[in-house]
Amino acid sequence: MLTILQVAIGISFVFLLFSVIVSSANEIGQALASTRSKQLKAGIGELLQDREFAKAAKAFWDHPLISGLYKDIRAAGRSPDEDPKGAKRKTK
Repeated sequence: MLTILQVAIGISFVFLLFSVIVSSANEIGQALASTRSKQLKAGIGELLQDREFAKAAKAFWDHPLISGLYKDIRAAGRSPDEDPKGAKRKTK
């Protein structure tokens, strides 16, 4: 019985370690590719079934609680998918 418990703890530890490594690699990849904002925008459009941002997705994006998250960026004349220096991020 103790052996089974040790194996279960060992397997749990391996899965935890693997998930942390994969999550870290994913975060590094996202940071290097700068695709987070593009994927977020596409995901919102897909979720609201408005890929062209004509109706529901545009209303969501323009809602005060959402637009307030990036009002400093908009006040500076940039879109949310630009970096702080004003240059467009690379999108693939």
